[in-house]
Amino acid sequence: MLTQTINAYPYQEYADDEDVQAIFDAYNLANQYYINWFSQIGLPDYTNLQEQFAGGGPATNYEVDPGLLDWVLTNLYGMSRPYFAISSGADIGPLNTAPLNTQVLGAYQFATSASYYVDDDWYQRIATWNLYAGDGKNFSMSWLKRRIMRFLLGINGRDPVPNSDQTTINDVSAGCESTYPVSVTVANVSGVRTMTITILASALSSMSLNLRSDVVNIFSVSLIGGALEMPVQYQYIVNIDTQVNVAFAGLPATYNTTQGSVAITPLTALPGGGTPPYTFDWSFIAGGVGISILNPTLATPTFDASLLAGERLSGIVQCLVTDNVGNKSVSTAPMQINNTLQPLSLRISPNAATGSGGGIGITTNEVTALMSGGYPAYTDLGWSFVSGGGGITIVVVSNTAGKSTAYFSGSPGRGNTLSGVCQVGGADSGMETALTTFKVTITDTF
Repeated sequence: MLTQTINAYPYQEYADDEDVQAIFDAYNLANQYYINWFSQIGLPDYTNLQEQFAGGGPATNYEVDPGLLDWVLTNLYGMSRPYFAISSGADIGPLNTAPLNTQVLGAYQFATSASYYVDDDWYQRIATWNLYAGDGKNFSMSWLKRRIMRFLLGINGRDPVPNSDQTTINDVSAGCESTYPVSVTVANVSGVRTMTITILASALSSMSLNLRSDVVNIFSVSLIGGALEMPVQYQYIVNIDTQVNVAFAGLPATYNTTQGSVAITPLTALPGGGTPPYTFDWSFIAGGVGISILNPTLATPTFDASLLAGERLSGIVQCLVTDNVGNKSVSTAPMQINNTLQPLSLRISPNAATGSGGGIGITTNEVTALMSGGYPAYTDLGWSFVSGGGGITIVVVSNTAGKSTAYFSGSPGRGNTLSGVCQVGGADSGMETALTTFKVTITDTF
């Protein structure tokens, strides 16, 4: 392809005239600009023209006339932008154009009509249906369903590519081979061979993140209006199955935290099919104890929970979706909130306090209590007897947050024993408490 022009230049006697030279430089620059524009615009690729003059597509400094799409499809491919009438009428006033006594004498009413506006995207989808040759020319059910899916999913007439920007939240391939939303039946109706095409709107809406909202309607108008090349021996009917469905974004709904309380939005309901707008109703149908749904009528509700260290809350959450005409759909999903901290615990070492001897003030070994897990920081630990312990004194040697050491003293008298069950405990910053008990024994062996 030509990328460089042959520059024009003045006669030699004018070569040193700056004004004349400027005219030729401007002419050469304009020619080169046109060649650069023509080289980069890619005229045969009509699917890219809309993006370019809209400001997207390949990087270019050259603008495209918005009417270029019509010029390319009309002059290169012989396809004018179609016209689809919605309604039409006739002039009323001339003789025999209205029944007697239905029109004011001498009045004249002009014909009225309405038509669809075929935008560029619609025009490009029709062009791809008629021009794309990748499916071959043998008419079959698979051929037809692939072309229908290409029309429905192919933005600006492009062949939809699986796992591209059109890939769905359900990881369903957005390519033309996934034809399950389309069913085709053929029957003889009153002597006319009739082909009925049914499109499951709910399944279609779950296949593409960028699905055009009126795509099924424009397909029906294009087919019935004769803009799509099809075998002539059939009468065509397009049905839309408006079954409502709902999918979830955010699965699996498992949330890990180290906080004592959370307010999270892990799930979003994605409805499809039916007649928008939709209403939502979230609830737990199993479990869910300790989890509150703060705004159950939103597509993305907030789940609120308070957890102890190491605690796990779970349940089966349900979303009931209702469309604007009362059709309903329900979807469920397991949900789990985990506190990943170690549970609060309190250990003592050794696990008992004993002392023996004679006289007054017999002492035991030291016992150290240590708190771990939970939500630091910890409170100072407290020591007390929960059973027995009469005559025994608790002597706390040290007491810092979460750690304390103590021993015990008593005078049981000759041949006697003092005993009891001592408890030591404390709390973390989440006000969860931990307690442990051990036995204390002091014996006078004299």
